[in-house]
Amino acid sequence: METAQATIAQRSYTGCRTCRQRKVKCDENRDDIGRCGSCSRLNRQCDWTREWKFIDSSRAVGKQYVILGRDPHRVARNNKPLRTTTSAGELTRSRPLMFVNSSSGDLAATIVPAEPQSSKSVSNQDSRPTSESSSSSSEDSDTQSTELIRSTRVPLDLMNYGTRTRDNGIHPLLFDRIVCRKIMPMAVRFKLNIEDNENVLISSAKQFLPLRHAICAITLLNSGMKNRPELIAGSFQHYDRAITACRSMPPSANSEAVFFLHFILLMYDIACASQRWPEDRGSWSLHLRKLACLARIPAGSTVGRLQAYLSWYVLLLDAQAGLAGNPEAGHYTRAFLDNGRSLPAWPISPSQRQVLSTPGAMEVFLQTHRLSLVTFEMFAEQSQASLKLRNTFKDRHVGLEERQKFIQDLTSRHEELWQSNCPADIDNLDGIDDLGIIRGTYNFARLQYSILQLHLHTSMYPYQRLDGDAFAEEDARHCTYIIDTVNQSFKFNDKENHHLASGLFLAGAATKIPVEKSAALIMLKEMEHAGLSGAVARVRHLLELVVREQAQREISGGSVDGVDWIELSREHGLKNVVFGM
Repeated sequence: METAQATIAQRSYTGCRTCRQRKVKCDENRDDIGRCGSCSRLNRQCDWTREWKFIDSSRAVGKQYVILGRDPHRVARNNKPLRTTTSAGELTRSRPLMFVNSSSGDLAATIVPAEPQSSKSVSNQDSRPTSESSSSSSEDSDTQSTELIRSTRVPLDLMNYGTRTRDNGIHPLLFDRIVCRKIMPMAVRFKLNIEDNENVLISSAKQFLPLRHAICAITLLNSGMKNRPELIAGSFQHYDRAITACRSMPPSANSEAVFFLHFILLMYDIACASQRWPEDRGSWSLHLRKLACLARIPAGSTVGRLQAYLSWYVLLLDAQAGLAGNPEAGHYTRAFLDNGRSLPAWPISPSQRQVLSTPGAMEVFLQTHRLSLVTFEMFAEQSQASLKLRNTFKDRHVGLEERQKFIQDLTSRHEELWQSNCPADIDNLDGIDDLGIIRGTYNFARLQYSILQLHLHTSMYPYQRLDGDAFAEEDARHCTYIIDTVNQSFKFNDKENHHLASGLFLAGAATKIPVEKSAALIMLKEMEHAGLSGAVARVRHLLELVVREQAQREISGGSVDGVDWIELSREHGLKNVVFGM
């Protein structure tokens, strides 16, 4: 009898409640206002709230269930009695885990408590690179197949969902395989977060409980802000514990672990700030202040590769937040500019030293590496200039000629810095065996330079493009370069790098060519899973608003250049701290 019941297809509860009540199939897709296709066609209210009905009619209710991933021999095993036990080791060897609250047609197996493995052995096994993890880099946490459902009994209070001991043991695995590449894709690509075959953040969290809470919080948030809202409460619980620890942090705490803690909390608050929540959405700037203090390394001190990289990465994020018109931004960039523009440099990994064994290859790499850091410095300068210009523009303290002269001078300065630091023979490297890290570093710097110049000519202050089109031809070239570069990245299935989102948005908003606008929207659609909790979807939504407003201006006889995307986003109540994050 039990076997017959187990083979019955379970009803899906992932669609909207409106379609379930109408007993029709929901397409489970949401439009800009959150309605599924069926409700949108019928102009009905689309209700996505969950109504839980747990019926204690089976002896299995009091046991723990784990939904295992789809097995290639599932059909054959469905004809046999279900296996009722499994080991903890089998769970760690399964595909990356996630959380759901609905039943599934997959094989259900009751597990019995087992002796936990040592944290070292589990972490080493999880952090080992495999072909499966690399091939599934485009998968999102909401499409992973193995799920933790509940512990001994279903909790009556959903505030505890995702915060139990067994749940917390899974969060580091999800963080390593999914969240890391969303919040710092370049570090994961060049394996800056790996030391001794283990994720540095996870190994630090084993000795530093607040960092572990932060990892659990951001992992739950990534799934919760998509279509697992019941996980948000557990995410807030972990976040509260991490913040409470920050307020009472002893001076003897490990500085590297504290730096990692505030970095993850910064990513968490940036993701929350992008939501239309009524609470204060500026707490992310507080972590920038703390990170600015932690980034000042005393002379002679050694810094790990990941912390050194994140020191520069946070500089770029803070600068991008300022360029997006956020007045709370700038604490980190101001500290950088006021303290000699120095941040720790990270050493080259042993594997890359083997690749760059020849003197010529090492020299070119050091030049391209320096070029990328120069673009970060340019971002910091321009971010502070944009914040000042937007403040003075409101008070009309800066005239037209003064604004135009400032833009022209900064454009010339950027061009000189780029030309003086760019390797002369960067396009003639055919003699070097492995160009991956060199070309990757240069392409990143070149893309950021075009983004920087395009923003400088179009978005430094409100309605800047109405002041003239002196840079129209140059901006057109930058737009084409950005779109072509992203398109080339897509050919290598590079769709999870959220750094591409800001360039696509600016190019789509600034270009005068309709085909390029459409291409930008299409590519943003394809990389919606990039960034934390699908943040690129919000970037695409804003670009659609800009393109629609530009079309309306053109139809009514107005100027397309009169659309300022920062002012437009504020009118619609949108908060964009860092595009794609």
